[in-house]
Amino acid sequence: MTVWDQQRWPPITALLTSWLMPARTAERTNHVSLRSAYSIHWLAALLTVAAITVLVAWEEQLYLGTERDFMGQVARVIEDVLREFVRQPFMAMAVTVGIILWVEATFLGLAFLATPWGARDESMRASFKHALRRTWMQTPHVVVAVLLAGTCVVQIDTATSLWRREPVMRAVPQPSGPRSVNPEAWIRYDKELESAQEEFRHQFELRRQVRPWYVRYGEEMIAIACIAASVWFLVALARAVGAWRSVPPSDRPPTCESCGYNLIATAADARCPECGTPVAESLGPDVRPGLPWQSRRWGTYHVLWRNTALGTIRRPRQLGQRIQRFADPRHFRVFFLLHLPVVFVIAWAGILGCYAAQTGRNPFVREPEVAWALAPAVGGFAIAIDLMLVMCTTWLLSLSHRLQGIRNLMPLAMQVAAYMCGYLVLFFGFVATLGVLAFALKDLWKEIGRTSNLGAASVGFLFWLIPTVIGIVGYVSLVRRGVSTARYANR
Repeated sequence: MTVWDQQRWPPITALLTSWLMPARTAERTNHVSLRSAYSIHWLAALLTVAAITVLVAWEEQLYLGTERDFMGQVARVIEDVLREFVRQPFMAMAVTVGIILWVEATFLGLAFLATPWGARDESMRASFKHALRRTWMQTPHVVVAVLLAGTCVVQIDTATSLWRREPVMRAVPQPSGPRSVNPEAWIRYDKELESAQEEFRHQFELRRQVRPWYVRYGEEMIAIACIAASVWFLVALARAVGAWRSVPPSDRPPTCESCGYNLIATAADARCPECGTPVAESLGPDVRPGLPWQSRRWGTYHVLWRNTALGTIRRPRQLGQRIQRFADPRHFRVFFLLHLPVVFVIAWAGILGCYAAQTGRNPFVREPEVAWALAPAVGGFAIAIDLMLVMCTTWLLSLSHRLQGIRNLMPLAMQVAAYMCGYLVLFFGFVATLGVLAFALKDLWKEIGRTSNLGAASVGFLFWLIPTVIGIVGYVSLVRRGVSTARYANR
């Protein structure tokens, strides 16, 4: 029994520690069964519902300014929900079941995507069970994230609503229409109506200029708070899934790295009886030296990252020949995580470029909510697409090799896919540039749309979509070449 096995924590501790110490909690609760983990998941889900109920009651109390005590307001919110079950039981039950199924499917999807991140030299089933256990045990983090993000939303929303109820704008009298058909009366009426509209626009602009900061940037702050809470949860989940855990060593014989032939009875100075490759090229001390990134030092990160990223794109098979089967996973994880902020900035700049190409205006001046709310949201969405592409590629190649009778290659495939993230940086930059061009060439798409059955929007979308799909296929192809080269790795 190891020291880690002696320091086990009960499952209930995840309610307090999963969001504070996700990696430590994972190390101490890896012994928890799936049934116990699912119980923690449901308990945290109920606490999340309670947190949302408290936030709704708090917002109503702040907005209405009622004299009712806070617990009475919470009881009123619960009564409103129960009243809906009494009035429309079938609809309410259908909505409730739909929400539960959606939440459960989301957590299963997260576990599926997180499986390669924590995969070890074990069966795929064991890797998925570990990811599922850690995903369920991380559910208490959602309670804290909802409370923090919800507090920000309630404060900003309530303050904005109260400000908008104040009668700041001076009433603008509307002219009455003429009762005769005299042209001069109608001309005078049109002038008075235009003057009233001008005064209304003037009053509206004055009110817009005196908006307090929480009204002016409320949407942006709410969006940033929600994105920050989501990123916090996903980072904690990644730390929990990727935490150290004890895995029984696999008992596999040494094989030829070219054909997979069993070399257990072959001399070290001989050749593979199947393909003729020297045994030293499969089992020698110089086989699979690892990547230069694994010997990095502080101050050389950017140089080694750039050289490794470009080298893997140009020579994916060499990556498969150098990568180590039992390398410390922290190496490829750090390498992979360093490219995510770059993808975020590229997507952010791409949305700003699309807006400028479409409208010809500066979003920071004309519509700051685009620059500080929509663009960051798209940046977060781009990171999500990046992660899904990497994890789904790892799953696809792992399953395809497993169906061919080869051992579980998910840990190796995850390494190759992570070290190929330099390609993803170029890919997202290319996609963002295509998006800007698609909006900038809108006149050209209109001309093409007139001569074809497609509309201008469809032509522009195809201009962006087709190269994007080709780029995704290119990434999968590069990773496949690296994994195929490493499929019989011994060390």
